[in-house]
Amino acid sequence: MPTPREQQTAGTIPVDAARVKLIESARSGWISRLIDLSRRNNLLYYRSIPTSSIDIPDSSPALSDLLAGKMVTAKSLLPDVEGRPGRVLSIARKAQENSEEKGLQTLYLAIGFATWSAVDGGRDARAPIFLLPVVMKKKGRELTALEVQVAGEPKVNPVLLHVLSDEFDIQITEEELLEPLTQKDAEGVAPQEVSGDSVLVCYAAAVASLVERFQKVPGCATEMAATISNFSFAKLALVNDLKGAGELLNSNDVVAAIAGDNQARGRLGSSQVDVNPRSLDAKSPEQEFCVVEADSSQQCAIAGIAAGQNAVVHGPPGTGKSQTITNLIATLVANGKTVLFVAEKRAALEVVQQRLERSGLDHLAMDLHGAELSPKKVMERVSRTLNLVRTSKPAQAETTHRQFQDRRSKLNTHDSQMHTVSERAGKSVFDLQGAILRLPSEARTSVAGAVLSLPRSLQSKRNGFGTCSGRLGHLRDSSSETIPRNGPGSLSAMARRCSRLSIPLNSFPMKLFRCLPPEP
Repeated sequence: MPTPREQQTAGTIPVDAARVKLIESARSGWISRLIDLSRRNNLLYYRSIPTSSIDIPDSSPALSDLLAGKMVTAKSLLPDVEGRPGRVLSIARKAQENSEEKGLQTLYLAIGFATWSAVDGGRDARAPIFLLPVVMKKKGRELTALEVQVAGEPKVNPVLLHVLSDEFDIQITEEELLEPLTQKDAEGVAPQEVSGDSVLVCYAAAVASLVERFQKVPGCATEMAATISNFSFAKLALVNDLKGAGELLNSNDVVAAIAGDNQARGRLGSSQVDVNPRSLDAKSPEQEFCVVEADSSQQCAIAGIAAGQNAVVHGPPGTGKSQTITNLIATLVANGKTVLFVAEKRAALEVVQQRLERSGLDHLAMDLHGAELSPKKVMERVSRTLNLVRTSKPAQAETTHRQFQDRRSKLNTHDSQMHTVSERAGKSVFDLQGAILRLPSEARTSVAGAVLSLPRSLQSKRNGFGTCSGRLGHLRDSSSETIPRNGPGSLSAMARRCSRLSIPLNSFPMKLFRCLPPEP
């Protein structure tokens, strides 16, 4: 019989009516919290604010140049910009802040607006129709050096489409609205390949044609206008995913557990993988895919997740979470898995991407963030990756694996010897180090000594160091005793006794050697 984890992987988890009801209720709540239909949302209730928007005059020739793909100055888009230079700079700073802190592309050129009457008697809706991503680049200190350029493909306002569908039952797809902008003429030439004026004419025709589709909307109208401002609709992508993933959500135990299904929670709890850190050293080098440093706790987390465990890895900044993610991506990809890495801030994505690049694995990852990422660029990146994989030679890792096993064996042997308790002394080297570090300050001497170098004859003999261990304990309990510099009770003699067990002297702290006189 398949295990619950195998059932979940195969999509055969039994789904009952109570579970579906819980998930549907949770999904409705998630969608409602993600959508902002209030008048604060400028994607539905846009109004021009001098400090946060640039309204472009209809007769501006720079608008045609901008739509043709040319770089234009902010001054040419708004002739009075020099009278209010802070306006443009404020818009550019806000866009840069959203990009760096949240990883969001929010600066858009809005073309065309749809308006309709508000049913609650408040301010009427005014929603932009087409959104074209743009970037502002400042070259020099002068404001006239601030340039604007289109940075991606046009989009249709997703909030507008959502409201038309949910509130007015008008089903319009983004492809339908964008078709006039991408349709080529009889000679196979697209509007943007002719001139910016041709593109502007296509936008105007598309905006005007929407009136026929808005018949159910009270007081509907469209207007041709253009403005540059910051618009954010990143959460609408989550809304669309939640709407179209009902069956997938119902069959997922993690989602069901979050929604409150106790059976799903029980299955997840019983399927956790307990990885013993000592078992990591027995793993074959062929199964090791960590590409950056990882301690035992990080390796346990990676091994558990690679085995199919659901986990939360937490820790304060600087504890190696990005390293763990990098190693986890490499491990899962090596095992034939596909990985989706999402983060709240753009900086987290960039850190992991840079680690993959330094490891020579950047071809395995694709940055799907940003409005400038067009389908063409995605296909080009996929093509480069496929060519690299196709032309790469098989790795000759046998020598590296042998070195890895040899060094791991030596480290494990050293660790074992450090913690092995001597039958004669009843203590390990590690315990002896701790005893020496706990010696009182009176056990120190002001005599400047040299590092002790014992003859091989002493190291080749085996003798107990119980006397030495007892002497150290006596010194700890008797702080008034004076340690002789010579003779059987001196630290030199005690160190020689310890060395007869063939214990490496470099395993002792330097604090001991500072107290020792030079050997005659």
